[in-house]
Amino acid sequence: MSKIKIAKCRICNANDVEYITKPSFSCNECLPYWNRADSIWSNKRRADVFFIHRVHFARHIKELYDKDKTCKYSGFMLYKLNIDGTLPIEQWIYDLFKFSVERYDSDKPYVPGNTILCANVFNLMKNNTEKDNFIRLVINLLEHQYSVGDENTKYRIEAFSEKVIQLKEEKRGKLTEAEMEKLITDNLPDE
Repeated sequence: MSKIKIAKCRICNANDVEYITKPSFSCNECLPYWNRADSIWSNKRRADVFFIHRVHFARHIKELYDKDKTCKYSGFMLYKLNIDGTLPIEQWIYDLFKFSVERYDSDKPYVPGNTILCANVFNLMKNNTEKDNFIRLVINLLEHQYSVGDENTKYRIEAFSEKVIQLKEEKRGKLTEAEMEKLITDNLPDE
């Protein structure tokens, strides 16, 4: 019978990782950071990653998340899987607002200072578009939907705009899970 050994997580250097033959790079708590770093590092179609090793990249992602758990584009709360691998929020909200690793300037590689965290939905929407152009596209989308939309669409855009202005001063980026869910569901189109 193989004996269980223990090593420290290579990302946080705090939690123990049990193993039999080869230690894992991360503990369960750091697994989301490791998975994102490894996925980006391994994907040859992505931009260059200028970190010494993917462990250093994962550490940087963890530092960003620990420092600020909000999306750099929207201010919305970001999510990652719980330590036990369960979802911290409903699946559909998690899919939109799980943390995603993004390059602030799409023309530059993944390096400290150009690597940010944002909500998955905004990373998918932005893709390789420069930030200013992305914002212009979103504004154009809202303006167009407001001009051609029915009264329900116009009302939702107006209500959402008023809510954003209200939140800007008081608690933007500090929404509770319930407030975020209400803000999203209140502004979903009727089926």
